[in-house]
Amino acid sequence: MTKKYLLVVGGLVFALGMALETPAQRVVSTPPLGPVWQMQRPRLGIRAGEGVALSPNGRAVVFMGEPEPGPSYASLLVVELETGKKTVLRACDNFVMPSQPRFSPDGKQVVFVLHGPTWYYTSDIYVVDIDGQGLTKLTQSVAYIDKPGYPIGPKSNEYWVGAAYQRYYGSPRYSPDGSRILLQVHDVVGQIRDFTAVMNPDGSDLQILAEGRPCCWSADGKAVYYHHKGFLTRMDLETRTTRTVPLPSLQDRTPIGRMAGREWLAFRLNNGRIGWFNFGTATRAPEFIGEWSVPPVRMGGQEELALKGFDWSRSSEVLLWYQGEGTERFEVVRIFGPASLSR
Repeated sequence: MTKKYLLVVGGLVFALGMALETPAQRVVSTPPLGPVWQMQRPRLGIRAGEGVALSPNGRAVVFMGEPEPGPSYASLLVVELETGKKTVLRACDNFVMPSQPRFSPDGKQVVFVLHGPTWYYTSDIYVVDIDGQGLTKLTQSVAYIDKPGYPIGPKSNEYWVGAAYQRYYGSPRYSPDGSRILLQVHDVVGQIRDFTAVMNPDGSDLQILAEGRPCCWSADGKAVYYHHKGFLTRMDLETRTTRTVPLPSLQDRTPIGRMAGREWLAFRLNNGRIGWFNFGTATRAPEFIGEWSVPPVRMGGQEELALKGFDWSRSSEVLLWYQGEGTERFEVVRIFGPASLSR
């Protein structure tokens, strides 16, 4: 472990605290310890946070494994951080690959998406035990037989028939108590739209909540966040009442996660850092809290890897996900917090 690396991870939470020294509030936390575990591999092309997750107890990581047979295909594995034992949960098979894994709140199961490289393949949600047993399909894509064709080019006699299925399912996330799963429904009937939905852990009682892409559960599990056309909405699931605010004016307006135990959502700032915004207040716009000022990590004196995503455990562990042009890196560090708030 290099001295430069220790300074980088050591500044992760410390920089957040320094950024929040305002008259209104200040976040205080000690520097992290670690890495408890780390892995580096060729980049698989998965978007932020979609290919890796940390178990609730902070003792295991589920991730897409080493490429087999190429840079776009991988199996889904879980690794025990203390022993290094790896278990294959779902192997890549005939161009169909798993992604977007998430642990159940008790850490005994993993929910994930199984999909192919094009719209000619289904995209459905599955669940599997962490020992690789009990693989169960939770959603069922329905073939779209009458989808009209579209010309490939103005002088071409060939046609692209569009999506082969009526709906594609993805982005599953367990509620904090494990009683429901938040998911995205990509609907191509009539017009292409994304919907936020919830269902039971066994796949039953799937309910479409609203148009938009799901973001996360609220800290108490009583509401969900989703975004659509530049706005973020918080919906109370019992009353179905909503609160909608504009997303921050950033180049990348897609929220990438929520801080454990708080209504703080993370976004990539225009300077490449990760910023926190409070959506739990009654203000008309999101309140900027502060940022993680984490500089890029230079591996082997060559490629720079920037922090792209993260995942929290229920204890003191945080999974950090770095990415460069051709390399990505996973690290689990320990912090004490994640933060304590004093006014």
